[in-house]
Amino acid sequence: HLGLVQRVGAAVLDLAALLKTHVDFVGVVTLELARLARRPARFRTRETVSQFEAVCIDAVPIVALVNFLIGVVIAYVLGVQAQRYGATLFVADGIALGICRELSPILSSVLVAGRSGAAFTAQIGTMKVEEEIDAISTLGLSPIQILVIPRRLALMGALPLLGFVWDGAGISGGLLVGTWQLDIA
Repeated sequence: HLGLVQRVGAAVLDLAALLKTHVDFVGVVTLELARLARRPARFRTRETVSQFEAVCIDAVPIVALVNFLIGVVIAYVLGVQAQRYGATLFVADGIALGICRELSPILSSVLVAGRSGAAFTAQIGTMKVEEEIDAISTLGLSPIQILVIPRRLALMGALPLLGFVWDGAGISGGLLVGTWQLDIA
């Protein structure tokens, strides 16, 4: 039993250390945002727009395709069950509520986190290995302002827009099944 207690204690200490690094990072980013607010001329508009293009514009086709297919599946499954009870009229409401309230925000966030998060990690990891981040610091610039803030702002702008695309694509998939399979006008 002592081994179990030791393992749990070590896991708790590891979790505490991980949380401390996350809180430290959030604090550093917040301080850099405050510095940037005092000197807006240092804001990197070109980098932010470039990251927005990579995060949002380039993700639209995959986001739309995935949710179109999810809308098709939900409409079909919901429609089959609703036909048993003569409630096909409510399929449209079910699709709209399911896609817009539940699936759109969660799945678009997961898709963007997987797609863009992996790209961010690869980019920054390569820069770390090639000592480009040290070079940025040596030049007297803030790596947080150059690397983190543009990516964060791009994500903050992209997720609501991708959620809108996600809603439209999912409802379109449901519309296709509803009109074609369930005879809903």
